[in-house]
Amino acid sequence: MISGKRILVITDRYPPFAEGGAEISLHILLKQIVDANNQVAVITLNEQLGKVEKTNYQGVEVFKVPYSSRWPTVRSNSIKRRRNFFASRHVYLLMDGAKYIFSDFNYASILKRLRKLRLALSLKRSRKIGFLPIMDEEISDVKETLVNIKKIASSFNPQLVHADNFRSILLASRIDFGVPVVAQVRDNRFYCIDRSQSMNIDGRICNTCNFECAQSLSDSCRKLVKRQLFEDKKFRQAALRKADKVIVTSRFLQQQVAEIVPADKMCLVPNPAGEYDLAERQVVYQASPPEILIVGMLNANKGQLEIIKWLEKLGAELSDFKITLAGRGDNVEKSLRRSLAMTGHADRVAFTGYLSREELYRAYARATVVACPNKWPEPFGRVPLEAGISKKPVVAYAVGGIVESIAHGQTGLLVPPGDTEGFIDAIIKIIKNPHFAENLGIRARENILQKYSQEISVKCLSDCWESVS
Repeated sequence: MISGKRILVITDRYPPFAEGGAEISLHILLKQIVDANNQVAVITLNEQLGKVEKTNYQGVEVFKVPYSSRWPTVRSNSIKRRRNFFASRHVYLLMDGAKYIFSDFNYASILKRLRKLRLALSLKRSRKIGFLPIMDEEISDVKETLVNIKKIASSFNPQLVHADNFRSILLASRIDFGVPVVAQVRDNRFYCIDRSQSMNIDGRICNTCNFECAQSLSDSCRKLVKRQLFEDKKFRQAALRKADKVIVTSRFLQQQVAEIVPADKMCLVPNPAGEYDLAERQVVYQASPPEILIVGMLNANKGQLEIIKWLEKLGAELSDFKITLAGRGDNVEKSLRRSLAMTGHADRVAFTGYLSREELYRAYARATVVACPNKWPEPFGRVPLEAGISKKPVVAYAVGGIVESIAHGQTGLLVPPGDTEGFIDAIIKIIKNPHFAENLGIRARENILQKYSQEISVKCLSDCWESVS
């Protein structure tokens, strides 16, 4: 176990303001690292702040650093802060666009920025703004954020820098820390350059990134989008190669990253289950009627929209049931509510919105089965870990890193991608066979404790850090 080190961690998000499982997994590990006599400082990016704020979260020192991309069309936070100065959002965007274009007076750079704005405007006019690439240079060349990171690093004087997740890796690549840098890849963004990182075109999983996602656009837009995607791919992969070591959380991600960096530069560090106390103290009786729990942000990738297709068959096969969606996402929730109103099954579906960790494990305790109807190859997937330590079986599509934490027929059921009927049948099988469901849940907990314990994950992370320090 690494000990006596000063480790600076840069991360896109961090609890309690976490977006998902990645940040929760990171915090579980860092608490263990701090307990092993290491000094850890976390820098997290915050779009709502005007100045650096220092806080402490469960024993981990955290610096919240202001962040606002140079790219004008995504600066909603800046727009909110400046509403008092400009009556119109469009006036602000026009002025901020001019500031972006002339941020320096290099002729080639100005032409490049004009091309990017032309692309954004073309896509907006075509109502295809969802195809707009992320613009890697703009989201990482943020002078105020970079200056603050350098100041904190200079004061903390780390012996190692850990850049966790996409934006943090891009930002860290722009700074010479003078110490080893470890990059942790948690999503598909270094392989799939599309904004959604879904690796999915019309239900078909992409096995190589040739920008086929832009094929449906008009000729002029398609050429501009493909050019920008190519530039972003080159930029982000170059940033990843600068790291001294690259951590991945699953064998699925390991295969992706192997196309970018050599195998001897990679470490596999599985996300830890953790939170055993939260799962164990939930003295909640299983719900009646049977409850199907879906956990995660409500979005197209997570597959919650698919439940509309489930309702008729579930209603025919089961005397009663309930579907609970635990997560937030206004657009998908509105779409689902509209569709549910036309099915006659609206009373069978509950939306909880965001749940605290305590509330989430209470939901797991009530559930009969946990469903993961992901449409994309999720790089890891924390839900099977949380369900497992709660002794709940999981039904999931056999795609991405999620298959590594589910043993088909032993701890849950895996269904071929796209087989909606098979997915519904798997849910029904578990609900109709309580003894089978109970055994799956017991073995799921054993499996998670054996493969995804904090001790295993901390050792893997510690070994990786020690290999470069």
